[in-house]
Amino acid sequence: MAEGGRSPYDLRSRDKNRVEHAMISDIIVPGQPEDVIAKEALLMWSQRTLEGYPGVSVTNFSKNWRDGLAFNAIIHRHRPDLIDYKSLKKKSNKKNLENAFTLAEKEFGVTRLLDPEDVDVPSPDEKSIITYVSSLYDVFPEVPDIEQSLQDNEQALQFQDYNDRASSLLLWLRNTTAKMEDRNFPKMPDRLKTQLAELNRLRIEVLPAKAGEKEQLSGLHDYLENISIASRKFEVPEDLSTEKIQRAWDCLNLAIQDREKDLLQEIEKFERLRGVAEKVQKESKLCENILNTAEGKLREQGPDVPPRQPPRPKKQPPPSASVKPVGELDFDHVQVSADKLTHLTAQRAKHPNRRPPSRFSKDVRVGSSETVTPTSASQQTIRARSCCTTSSRA
Repeated sequence: MAEGGRSPYDLRSRDKNRVEHAMISDIIVPGQPEDVIAKEALLMWSQRTLEGYPGVSVTNFSKNWRDGLAFNAIIHRHRPDLIDYKSLKKKSNKKNLENAFTLAEKEFGVTRLLDPEDVDVPSPDEKSIITYVSSLYDVFPEVPDIEQSLQDNEQALQFQDYNDRASSLLLWLRNTTAKMEDRNFPKMPDRLKTQLAELNRLRIEVLPAKAGEKEQLSGLHDYLENISIASRKFEVPEDLSTEKIQRAWDCLNLAIQDREKDLLQEIEKFERLRGVAEKVQKESKLCENILNTAEGKLREQGPDVPPRQPPRPKKQPPPSASVKPVGELDFDHVQVSADKLTHLTAQRAKHPNRRPPSRFSKDVRVGSSETVTPTSASQQTIRARSCCTTSSRA
């Protein structure tokens, strides 16, 4: 609650009514007719103050003030350092009105009698607009001459130009420094050499142009500093000072030197690895040639010499325990006596239809040891008879 138990809204309404009833007959505009009424004098003051501002034309105290440009232009005419007037055309009516009312109250103590919602309507209240404009007249009663206004506008444009260019240069310096400090190098020598070439191009082509831009900003900064001391209308922000720019410039140069050194070390390392790889490949090829030559000589000396790297034989499944492989049977010392053959012949005579028990088909000589190979039953019978006949004759 405000003083006397009244709400801020009640106090504001009281101030508004007090100003609405104030006399505006003291408004004097150079060159105005003597019989002009106060309303016309205030309108004439507004037109003189807003002269030269593109897109701003006031012929009344209603619709011409809805977009907020006229309120901002009055403030900008006397304090161009407070408003970036070029940016207002991109903003909405309510934002422009809020900007003007806030600056007027904060910087000049003008009572905030209006809100953006009061003015941003199809037909703003004429009496309310006149009351607020008269409050601005109390702060800026004199209309600046055209020459001074042009000079102030020119200085304001230079001040804004410095801010824009200094911000852009600082942003480039910081981004480029961050890129130079990156050590995620590629793993290919060709790409490393490409990055080294880009670094050299940055140093030879880009940096000189940026250095010229930095020198121009330094000169403009000194000019604006002198204006600021004389009129106190302009003040360069601390974060855009030439000292900040120079420190960022030094950091970039140091980052470039470190990156160049690290890139050269990486390239040298890959070159050494490439040399070692080529040497190993060369020696490996030489050893292979020597082994091939030795293998060829061994083959010439004997056909039974196995190859240098024979293929491994496939593993055979183990034989069944009940069946003994033929290769493991010992037939080297098998001897069949004549008695045995005679017995076999007698048995054959008694049983002519019985198959002989022998499983071997090779000729068997008495007293000899020969390897016997399996054959069919008929072949075994014929061989057995032949052996028996020979034994009987003997």
